[in-house]
Amino acid sequence: MHYNRITIDAIVFAPSDPSVVYAGLADDIECIRLESLECGQGSGVIVSHDGGTSWQPAVDDHIRDAAVTDLAVDPTNAQIVYAAATGTGLFKTTDGGANWTPININGVPAGIWIRVVTVSPANPQHVLAGVREFGIYVSTDGGETWQAGYAGLEPNGSIQDVVFDPTNPQVVYAVVDLSTRQRVAHIEVGDNPLGSGLIDGQMNCSISPADCANHPPNQGRSYDLDCLAAFMDSLRVPLSPAHTCTCVQCRCAHGEPLTEAEQRGQTIFNDLGLGCIACHPPPLYTDQQTHDVDTATADERIGPEYDTPTLRGLYDSAPYFHDGSVATLHEAITYPSPGSEHDVSGLLNEAEIQDLIAFLLALPFEE
Repeated sequence: MHYNRITIDAIVFAPSDPSVVYAGLADDIECIRLESLECGQGSGVIVSHDGGTSWQPAVDDHIRDAAVTDLAVDPTNAQIVYAAATGTGLFKTTDGGANWTPININGVPAGIWIRVVTVSPANPQHVLAGVREFGIYVSTDGGETWQAGYAGLEPNGSIQDVVFDPTNPQVVYAVVDLSTRQRVAHIEVGDNPLGSGLIDGQMNCSISPADCANHPPNQGRSYDLDCLAAFMDSLRVPLSPAHTCTCVQCRCAHGEPLTEAEQRGQTIFNDLGLGCIACHPPPLYTDQQTHDVDTATADERIGPEYDTPTLRGLYDSAPYFHDGSVATLHEAITYPSPGSEHDVSGLLNEAEIQDLIAFLLALPFEE
């Protein structure tokens, strides 16, 4: 085979069968060096089954013209390969390159540079992808789902390389390009890709989905975790300033009562037809679930579903939404969304909207 002005930018042996070798064919070397997203032309992947003596294409229509810059082979199966490609993303084959499937990494825009991909030598389901300007993404199910990690890395650093420590796959090293300098980051993987955690092994149960009723507690497994839980339990959201007791000569058992406008707003909030209380039920004013209310943008690293925030303390938590994209509560509750979850303008008049806002700003209050 002859490839004109093509760079072999990646070559990897199959750990389970060293006679199988894959090579990624990218653009010319200057394009690769500059990391230009316009350098998207290549010739995909070639494979050798005799240790490099002879080669043949390992492509389909998905990857035939892709500029492949990194490859990773499943340590237990020479037929399973991941390919990172300039401007076209990440691909996976389970049949030695005859067919490739594009992998969508949630939160990474289409066409972004996936610079590196690697598979844990101890667990073929544990896959890491280094993304230009988006850090490292982690999959623990062979590329089916992904989440952003790891703790301690600069959020906008371009990942140049990622490797597992062959003697201890719980340790990962990453080369991070910060435009003005490069550094090597040493990461303790543990069981949680976002940090090392406070418990050895898996959690017995988690908050979301709530399943602790059917599992043993985590309490008692870690002194540090128990101390952290005790501190978290001690936190209290201060009463709304409008409802802090103003009694000077005595000690009040409760804060100031709701005003008439706030009471009208409470009635509106509790209206099942409006839907506020469905996702923000008292006393926490959150259902502790995730929802997509169309606030995510194309360049988000996570989402489009986000944790339902508590409504307690709204008087002191502007701006609103996960990204602080709206400055006022009026904007937040008239925000256009697919199911009109945050747009009550078609259901309430302006006076009712103001009453609802008055109630929200009164949270939390004591009955």
